[in-house]
Amino acid sequence: MKKIVVAVLFVLLFMFVYMFFQVGISFIYGIVLAIKLIFESRGNFDPSVFLDMQTIILEASLYLMLVSVIVSLPIYYIICKLRNQNIFTVCEFNKISFKTTFLTAVLGIATSIFLSCVLSFIPINEFFPEHNELIYSLMGGHNLFEILLVTGLVAPFIEEVIFRGLILKELKKIMPISLAVVIQAILFGLYHFNPLQIIYASLLGILLGLVAVWTRSIWSSIILHAFINTTSTFLGTFLTDENIMNNIYTFLIVCIVIIVAIVIYLKRNSKGKLNNVNDRIPNNI
Repeated sequence: MKKIVVAVLFVLLFMFVYMFFQVGISFIYGIVLAIKLIFESRGNFDPSVFLDMQTIILEASLYLMLVSVIVSLPIYYIICKLRNQNIFTVCEFNKISFKTTFLTAVLGIATSIFLSCVLSFIPINEFFPEHNELIYSLMGGHNLFEILLVTGLVAPFIEEVIFRGLILKELKKIMPISLAVVIQAILFGLYHFNPLQIIYASLLGILLGLVAVWTRSIWSSIILHAFINTTSTFLGTFLTDENIMNNIYTFLIVCIVIIVAIVIYLKRNSKGKLNNVNDRIPNNI
């Protein structure tokens, strides 16, 4: 029982650290922004400017996310160190072959295109209006390099370390790997808070978890995640819904064939098994 409680507490801690710094840094930025607006008003302060503060903070969210990652990573390192664990071992930063790198990259591209095609069938503006508003607020005002740097590299790295690294390893101590993969995926989905993202991020979390387990390396899931996000950014930047809809069934069929083929290959050549409770690591608290 103690082992389960400890594992659950650490799972919550791992989720909390990054979230804490994201919220905390955004809060500090908001305070600094409010003080700046008050001083700039020179006695003619209009309280209505505060209504635009949320938008301004969202527009700066990429920079705030980058700062949050820089601050959070040393904390995760220290937590592992205090438990007499090596974060690189816990997260399985193991080398992968060129073939695995290539296949996970292609899998990421195909998965992103497939997801975009599926989402194009959904009237998002009608059922999930907050989704497009959030995406626009996050991406608006930033150049392509900034978006790719943060959402295509930085965000996938920190999220994989947290969910497919630290959390998955913790869950594997107290349950079968297959169940651990599903639970970390659900937590990954819930971590996004946005209703639509919760759904598809949970499904993507399962794929990311399986790839990490099959290859026994978090580099595989990082590459997969990075190419999913990067491809999504390029699709949103250079393709219109009309372009996608004109070729949607071709895209769907091709992507399904690629995804199924690569998943089967990775599973058949997997180094990690889903029928073991876990690969034991020191249970130091």
